[in-house]
Amino acid sequence: FPTAEAHVGLGTVLASRGQWMDAIGQCAAAIRIDPEFGDAYNDTGVYLLELGDLDAALDWLDKAIAAPRGNCRHYPHYHRAQILERQAKFVEARDALLKSLKIAPEWEPAQAALHRVLSWLN
Repeated sequence: FPTAEAHVGLGTVLASRGQWMDAIGQCAAAIRIDPEFGDAYNDTGVYLLELGDLDAALDWLDKAIAAPRGNCRHYPHYHRAQILERQAKFVEARDALLKSLKIAPEWEPAQAALHRVLSWLN
């Protein structure tokens, strides 16, 4: 039977093919099955980021952060930071990266992004 995890996984495959709207549709199906599964919100935010809809992406990433469960709780903070950096909101981006690193201190993409954001602040 369908699971939220399976729909998110299918969304990931579709996104890897550039089928962003179909991937978002799979995340919507995941949310209908399990509205507490944060990965579906995170991935929707990432796909909207890829489409250039930064404000909508931030809204979805905030939902991912608020969701009760998810597999990689540091991802939505990291993705928020990517958007905030693009918007030249460097202090907010730094804070988002620090939250990501608090959850996953050794995660190298967030470490590198934090160094980059800090360079903008100097």
